[in-house]
Amino acid sequence: EYLTGENDLRLNSDEERFDGFASARYRSDEGSWFSATGSGIRLRRGVAPEAHVDDPRLWRYPYQRRIVGALAAGTGMRDLSFGRGDLEASFGMDFGRTEIEAFADESYQDVVDTETGNDRTLTLRTLGDLHLGTDTDLRAAFTFGDVFHEEIINSAPPSEYEQRLWSLGGEWEQRWGSLFGLDGQAGTRLTMGLALDGSDTPKSGDKEPVETLWDWGGRVGLSTLASRSTLLHASVSRRTRFPSLRELYSGALGRFEPNPDLKPEVMLGGEIGATWTAAASEVQLVGFHQRLDDGIVRRRVTDDNGNGKFQRVNQSEVRSTGVEMLASTMLGPVSLSGDLTLQRVRGIEPDGSEIFLEYEPPVAGKLLLEGPLPWQTIGLAGVRYVGDQFCENPELEELDQFSSNPRLDLGLQRQFTMRGAGAMQTAALSVSLDNVLDEAIFDQCGLPQPGRTLRLQVRIF
Repeated sequence: EYLTGENDLRLNSDEERFDGFASARYRSDEGSWFSATGSGIRLRRGVAPEAHVDDPRLWRYPYQRRIVGALAAGTGMRDLSFGRGDLEASFGMDFGRTEIEAFADESYQDVVDTETGNDRTLTLRTLGDLHLGTDTDLRAAFTFGDVFHEEIINSAPPSEYEQRLWSLGGEWEQRWGSLFGLDGQAGTRLTMGLALDGSDTPKSGDKEPVETLWDWGGRVGLSTLASRSTLLHASVSRRTRFPSLRELYSGALGRFEPNPDLKPEVMLGGEIGATWTAAASEVQLVGFHQRLDDGIVRRRVTDDNGNGKFQRVNQSEVRSTGVEMLASTMLGPVSLSGDLTLQRVRGIEPDGSEIFLEYEPPVAGKLLLEGPLPWQTIGLAGVRYVGDQFCENPELEELDQFSSNPRLDLGLQRQFTMRGAGAMQTAALSVSLDNVLDEAIFDQCGLPQPGRTLRLQVRIF
């Protein structure tokens, strides 16, 4: 009864959306530039009940709104007394409002809980590049973000949350004609970067605040041409991610148990690979290994009333090992491309034992085909596949396993040139049919993606 509603449609899966986007850019003869971008969306939608549980969430979003704007400017590359350089700066604004209603039963008539969230995110970023001669580059960047969230549960007084994030980083890049003078090697590039990251939470509602956190990140990368058609590359990096406001404090109308004691994630990873090119073909093969300390994952917990909930906790360690393969080629006028990821991801407990984790498929890949058709149209076909996955189920004490069918998408595109239309002289028309075979395709437990979907799109530029 949760999968199907009236007229054989998925229960509570309707959506009404209105959105828009605009962008403008100016560039002077000297190379300096300025750009402004804005987008907005307003929608109301249902959330289909999760089909893998007996007591699913019965939610609707009667109103959602988001407005995003960005201003950016740059000097362009300029001659300096000690080289050439440029400076860029950008400022972003993101304002949103989300209203949620929870219902007593599948009729979606009796509202039992409400949550309203007002969000504001401000970001500032400056970036500088300096070219010293022809073989040495220096880069530096500073980023600051302020995230504010106001939460109103039912008719209770609002709770305010705020998080500030900042990062200062620099990078040095050096190029040589060969790999430290070795014969047969050319086009060598070495990059070394270092970053200092910080976070604090000045507002935490009625919950425990998080103290100011600091950590560092870094990366060393090396690439070299073993031949005209073979590029070898390797890197080692360390990065930190601080818990977000949502991970720390959100209760999601009783679905989650907040955890303000979350610690930052620290990732140490390395990769090594090779890229081969020949005529109109390219193949890349990359092996990777990552160790994530204190990785933030979901766990099932039981509240004082015996109800199952989720809570975000720190996993002692997460290890990921795998290989990524990408390939593309031209078969006459037809292009063929694809990628494949094989990986083994496990959570490591404090006693050293291994456990499965949510949403970490052992295999994922896609194959895309594009080529010309009659009447100056371009045809597209794509197949995507994701292997078996696991998810936490609040009603079970063990992980649920689920699988998904392959997805087939087809599409047609054509461009038209319009006369007398001023700056906007090109129109592009596209028609696509997603999930052609109408398969049940899951990317989350109990929530299949839409079935067969017809899309029509017109772009004028």
